[in-house]
Amino acid sequence: NREDASSTQDEHVETGPASPLIAAGVVLPSNAVASGNGSLTQQKGGTVLFAARLMAILAHFAVVIGLILFGRWHFDNVQVGLAMATLYLLLPCTSYDVGRANHVLPAALILWAFVAFRRPMVAGGLLGLACGMLFFPIFLLPLWAAFYGRRGAIRFGLALCIVAAVLLGSLVLTSADPDSFAKQTFG
Repeated sequence: NREDASSTQDEHVETGPASPLIAAGVVLPSNAVASGNGSLTQQKGGTVLFAARLMAILAHFAVVIGLILFGRWHFDNVQVGLAMATLYLLLPCTSYDVGRANHVLPAALILWAFVAFRRPMVAGGLLGLACGMLFFPIFLLPLWAAFYGRRGAIRFGLALCIVAAVLLGSLVLTSADPDSFAKQTFG
C-alpha cells in the first residue's frame, strides 16, 4: 500500500495546477461510463485509470486533428497536415507510455496555440493551460510575446494572467491549508 500511495503522490507532483481542473471534465463522464461496467468499478482506482486513458486518447486525437488543421490553414494543403499527423502517429514516443495524459496534453495545447496563433487571447489561454500542466511551456512564453509585438503581446499576456488567476483561484478553493496550496502550486 505504501508503494501505491507513494506512486500516486509522485504522479500528482509531476503535474501542475491545471491538471485537476482539466481532468475534472473527463472524470465525471468516465464515472458514468464505468458505473455501467462492473469490471472497471471492481478494480481499485479503475475509474481513475479509465479517465486517465480516456483523457490521453482525447489528447492524442486533439494532436492529430490539430496537425491536420495546421497543415490546411497555414500551408493551404491538407495532405501536408495528414502527413504530419501520420508521422506523429508513427513516432515511437507516441506509443511509449501512451496512457500518460500529462505528457501529451501540454503538447496538444501548444499545438492548438499554434493553430490559433492569429488570435493572441486564444493562444495565450491555451499556453496558460499548458504552463499549468507542466513547467516546460513557460520557456516558450518570451518567444510568443516577441512574436506578437507590443499590441499582441498585451492581449497574449492578459490571457495568460486570466488563466493563471482562474487556476490559482481553483487551487485556493480546493486546498485544505496553505501548505497543501503551496505544494500544489509549486510541486
